[in-house]
Amino acid sequence: MKRLSFFLLYILLVANLYAQYRLNGVIRNESKSPIVGVVLELRQDTTFVGATVSNAKGEYVISGIQNGNYIITMSCYGYETISQQISINGNLRRNYTLELLAEGQISEVTVTADRSQLTQTNATGTTYFLSQQAKAMKNPYQALQEIPKLVVNPTDKTVTMTDGTKPLILINGVRYNGGIDSIDPSLVEDVEVIESPSVRYLNSGYVALLNIKTKRTPTTYQAFDFSTRHSLPVLYGNSSASYRIGNQKMQLSLTGQHWYFHHDDSEWSSAQQNIGYLKNSEGTRQWNGQNIYAQLNLDWFASDKDYLVFNSSLIDNPSKYASTGQGLLKDATDASKAFTTWYDDKVNYFVNSNNLYYRHTFKDNVYLENTLRFNLNGNQTQGEREENYADWQYHNLYDYDNFRYSGGLETHFVTSLGKQQLELGNELSYLNDKLKQEKAGYPTFRHQNTNEYFYAGLSGNLSKNLSYSLSAGMNYISRKADNIRYNYFRPVESVSLSYRINSGHAITFSHSLTNSAPQVGQLNPYNTSTDSLRVVSGNPYLLPQRIYNWQMRYSFSKKGFSLMPSLAYQLVTDEINNIGYTDPQSHIYTQTYENYGHFSRLTAQVTAGYQNYKWGGINLTIANLTNYFEHQSAKNQFQYMLNFYGYQKRWSWNGNLSYFPKQYGIHSKTISRGAESEFTLTYSLNDQWALNAGMRYFLGMLKSRVYTDEDTYHSQFFMDSKDRRYKVLIGISYSFRKRRAPNRQTKYLNSTESGISL
Repeated sequence: MKRLSFFLLYILLVANLYAQYRLNGVIRNESKSPIVGVVLELRQDTTFVGATVSNAKGEYVISGIQNGNYIITMSCYGYETISQQISINGNLRRNYTLELLAEGQISEVTVTADRSQLTQTNATGTTYFLSQQAKAMKNPYQALQEIPKLVVNPTDKTVTMTDGTKPLILINGVRYNGGIDSIDPSLVEDVEVIESPSVRYLNSGYVALLNIKTKRTPTTYQAFDFSTRHSLPVLYGNSSASYRIGNQKMQLSLTGQHWYFHHDDSEWSSAQQNIGYLKNSEGTRQWNGQNIYAQLNLDWFASDKDYLVFNSSLIDNPSKYASTGQGLLKDATDASKAFTTWYDDKVNYFVNSNNLYYRHTFKDNVYLENTLRFNLNGNQTQGEREENYADWQYHNLYDYDNFRYSGGLETHFVTSLGKQQLELGNELSYLNDKLKQEKAGYPTFRHQNTNEYFYAGLSGNLSKNLSYSLSAGMNYISRKADNIRYNYFRPVESVSLSYRINSGHAITFSHSLTNSAPQVGQLNPYNTSTDSLRVVSGNPYLLPQRIYNWQMRYSFSKKGFSLMPSLAYQLVTDEINNIGYTDPQSHIYTQTYENYGHFSRLTAQVTAGYQNYKWGGINLTIANLTNYFEHQSAKNQFQYMLNFYGYQKRWSWNGNLSYFPKQYGIHSKTISRGAESEFTLTYSLNDQWALNAGMRYFLGMLKSRVYTDEDTYHSQFFMDSKDRRYKVLIGISYSFRKRRAPNRQTKYLNSTESGISL
């Protein structure tokens, strides 16, 4: 703690030396009312120095300014853009007045200020602004590539954080179940990456959020996008389409996606050893899978204060594994028995999710949100295995027909307390699971869970450069697993503090406590393995595990360069772990789960990037994870993630790779070779049509080695994915936009909506 205190003191001293002067003030209109959302840029000759955006009170501040002469530019939709020369040789306060444009000019004005080099850091995360090049993209995934804290794959339509976690995606603060295909990049105001979410989201298991804020379109429009991409030969590919129609009041969007992988061939080998036997086998495996996704979304601004969203989505995901092989079983007498084997695993599930969202705004920064949810989930899982020996045969089959329905009601209220923001909320949720074993004669496993969750949070600024966020909640959980009932309380908390050293430097400290409930598969007490020497079953007595997180993040951003090192420590108590035991008579190994001991992990990570808004950018993340399992020595594992993108005239390109050489469990180790990697080159034929070609797995074949050691049971399983290497892909995309200016009514022109049309 002494070293940490000296380190913090050193940082603050350096900050005070570095941030010499500050420019601040208030921006008002001709009626003396403050203007929110004014973009201020400070330049010295052609060099970008700093930028900011005025808050709800019209206040602005730019820190860390050296002596010299500067040009300050102020721009805001609906107002005249002004530029002035100022001299700074000390802290300076300047107030400005912007004049409204004439009515005939509003529909024609285009603000050209580029805020892409501006970032806003607070206690929960960082807000980024897209460049003009990104806003001109037809594909929102391509536009998001320039956000340095994200790893975006435009061809697979995936977005992850630099540490590999998948964020919850919000559109204007509203949860969307599907992708972001329907977003028009030209309407994106900013992108907020939240790395320290409040307990409102932590309770649902989300450790990161991506909030994409868009403005209401000033035109009536239609848009259609289509893309398809396939391998040669045609065994792997994806297609997507989206259609949007709307105006300033209402938008309807339809989105569909299809992904498939046929004849994904692999070679495997297995070795299992326990008391009384040694079993070796090898063979081939083929996987066939696809995913079909459809979404309907309706947004309606019923009035200036009332906003409604209806969202319905459907996912269908059938898949099948088929394998054949041969092996040798050696018993305690050293007698060897040859055998042949085959197995089939089939899974088919669908998820239908329906959500109704309503928001009423009482006044600026005071609003109430309500969300009603209802979901249906069907799952059919079947596994069948057979082993044929010279004198006997082993055959096992399990066949589950599972069904879940769930829903809930969420209420969230936000208000201002001076310069602070208070949030209060309640979530009531319920789910009902039914796992029905069709063939083995097991009784139906039933699982019910009712969750009542209350929370409160307070956030704001302690000073102009110091922001904070505090939130806490309490979970009441009533659960029934089989005939076992539990009723218990669990706290949730989140604390974060951020110090903005100057326009390019910030440091953040955060802490959270969350709870992770067991999955229904971990509670199901009936066997879901077809292995002749191994049983896998759940434990209905499991309780949630508690997860404590502490993190320190530093961020630097200037002239396109970014550097973001972080240090995090995680402690898991009542951890849900795999445990196993061997039956002394049959020598069968049974794997189940138990709340056993604790686990901790120390993560040191650094992300470095460079974004040149004329040709592209690159980001690299390297992380070292040190795992501490109870009664074991520390185990280190590295992670590497790289993504890059670019554009030149009609050409554009993007690539990414993620490589995790080693991963550890309490009784297992996984070694991987090769990496998930992809490169795509795109050529735009015109404003609507584009061709693309690329390669997936360009670093070579994916291979995995899994070693398990627990008690007397030892196993090794090797998998070489023959088809996951050097896979050539070609594709085509089409984008259509049709816009029409609406009737220019006085009410629209006098709208109080604040936003910048870039």
